Amino acid sequence: MGIATASFASRWYITLYSGGVVPHRTLLRIWDIFLLEGFDWLYFMALALLKYHEPMLLQLNFERTMEMLNAKMDIQDDNRLIQIAQKISKQARQSRIVSKLKRRYNAIQKQTVDAKSG
Repeated sequence: MGIATASFASRWYITLYSGGVVPHRTLLRIWDIFLLEGFDWLYFMALALLKYHEPMLLQLNFERTMEMLNAKMDIQDDNRLIQIAQKISKQARQSRIVSKLKRRYNAIQKQTVDAKSG
């Protein structure tokens, strides 16, 4: 669809999903796991929310998609959402993609600092 994640997910991350992103009961589940697993969990949850709603999102036009992504997400089955996020987390750990991306980010940050100081 060509939608930049910054156009909807920034609010999710900045508020730790508390800014009217998900129902309160779902928010508590997200926070419980976030406190156990750390910040990476927030990214896995964002992907899980998109996957959970994928069938509906693929049917909507751009405007309706943006409305849905910026409104409170309707979560009927918290367990299913958590299972999706856990599967994504497991896949990420097995592929080591998160650690690779963190190393790449740190290298870019170092290059930026070196360029400014040099």
